[in-house]
Amino acid sequence: TAPTTPATTPTTVPTTPPAPTTTTPPPSGGGSCASCVAKAQAGDVAGAAQVYAACSEGTEKKECLKRIKAAAPNAAKAAARNGQCDRARAIIAAAEHIGASTPSLGRALDGTSCK
Repeated sequence: TAPTTPATTPTTVPTTPPAPTTTTPPPSGGGSCASCVAKAQAGDVAGAAQVYAACSEGTEKKECLKRIKAAAPNAAKAAARNGQCDRARAIIAAAEHIGASTPSLGRALDGTSCK
């Protein structure tokens, strides 16, 4: 027996090329800087230090660093006095990592069980 062919010829559906995708440019460093300053003001030194690297606005980056330098010693000392030695050391390390070390930060563990 001979092979049978379909009564209708299969048709191909024309495809349209996918719409081009547009990439949204990354946000400017301004948002990161504002977040950095806000976190530092709230005493979240580790969080501020984390977003500090993404902050690219010159004057705002300096402001963030200034806030971290001011907040880090007190935050580390408070954590140490509450027996949260790992947290106190993490705060100190985060501040030092971004260049926010100060003499008072170096003394933050003095007089605590974390020393």
